[in-house]
Amino acid sequence: MRCFRSRSGKNLLLVIAGGQGWRLGDLRERMVRHEIESDVRLTGYVTDSDLAVLYRRAKFLVMPSLYEGFGFPIIEANGVGVPVVTSNMSSMPEVAGGAALLVDPTNVQDISAAMGRMALDNALRSRLAEKAPLNALRFDWRKSALDLAAVFELAITARRR
Repeated sequence: MRCFRSRSGKNLLLVIAGGQGWRLGDLRERMVRHEIESDVRLTGYVTDSDLAVLYRRAKFLVMPSLYEGFGFPIIEANGVGVPVVTSNMSSMPEVAGGAALLVDPTNVQDISAAMGRMALDNALRSRLAEKAPLNALRFDWRKSALDLAAVFELAITARRR
């Protein structure tokens, strides 16, 4: 973060929300070792209402996950117009649609470069932010329930034949 700030002139805060993930080690110790503790906030668990506030205040979401069953944070962020940097594997590309930069989640330089582009390129961030709400609309709960009910009706009708 310090190196990024010195290169970009940007004073950005990295907020890591939620519980500490699998095989992360001691994040606070790493923050101190890299002298970035003033640039990073570890929130721990956050309520849904606090998470909504974090999304609304974010310039972008970074979610370079190795595996996700779906990727709800992408849709939640997109729903309030927040663009995303996410993984190019698992379900992430499909969920992100055109409202994200895709990265190799195993490549630190790839993630860093995408974060830099998102932070510094206002036009890129604006284009992706404009697409974000439309992307989120693809995953409407009501539409999903109606589509599922229609599938059940088809299965019931086919079984009766």
